[in-house]
Amino acid sequence: PTATISLLLLAAAGRETAHGLATGLWWVGIVGQLVLTLYVLTAWVNRSDFGMHHVTPAWFIPVVGTLVVPLAGADLGPLELSWFFYAIGLLFWAALLPLVVTRLFVHEQEVPARRLPTLAILAAPPAVAMVAYLRLVPDGFGTFTRVLAYGALFFLLLQPLLAGEMVAGVHGERLEDRLDGRAGFRAMIDFGEKVDDPDQAAMV
Repeated sequence: PTATISLLLLAAAGRETAHGLATGLWWVGIVGQLVLTLYVLTAWVNRSDFGMHHVTPAWFIPVVGTLVVPLAGADLGPLELSWFFYAIGLLFWAALLPLVVTRLFVHEQEVPARRLPTLAILAAPPAVAMVAYLRLVPDGFGTFTRVLAYGALFFLLLQPLLAGEMVAGVHGERLEDRLDGRAGFRAMIDFGEKVDDPDQAAMV
C-alpha cells in the first residue's frame, strides 16, 4: 500500500503544476489502493491465526491510506469518489484505533521491540483526515476538524515520551527487558542502585 499512497501524494503535489500527469497518477493510485485495501481486509478476515498480539499501529497503513485520496481527488476526479475513499479510511481508523490502543496499553503481550517505531504512525490518520476533510469541504473547519487536529497533536506530544522505547527498539532491546516489570518500582530502584555503584554498573 505504501506504493499506491506515494502515487496519491505525488498526484497531490503536482495537481497544479502538472495537472495531466497528476490526474493519471491519481487514477492509478486509487485503483491500486482499492485493490490492496480489499486484499488486506480479505486476508485479515480469512486468516484464523490472527490475534491481538499481531496488532500494531502499522495496521493503519493499508486501510487508512484511503484518507489520502481526497488530497488530490477534490481537484482531479469525481468528488463522490473522494468521499467514498474518505469514508472507508475514517471508518476503519475508528475501528482499528481501539484495537491498537488495547494492544499498546492493556494487552498481556508487549509490542515487539522492532515494531516500536510504528508508534509514530498514530498521529498520521487524524492529521490526514483533517486535511482531507478540508479539501472536501474547504470552509468546513469546525468541531469535527478540531477533534481531528487536537487528536493528532496529542499523539505527536506522546511521541517524545515514547522516544526512549523507540530508540531501544531499533537496537533490539527494551528497557523492560533489563528490568523485571513484575517487580515494578522495586526493580527500578535496584537498577538505579546498580548504576550508582561503579562495580555493579559495569555489569548492567
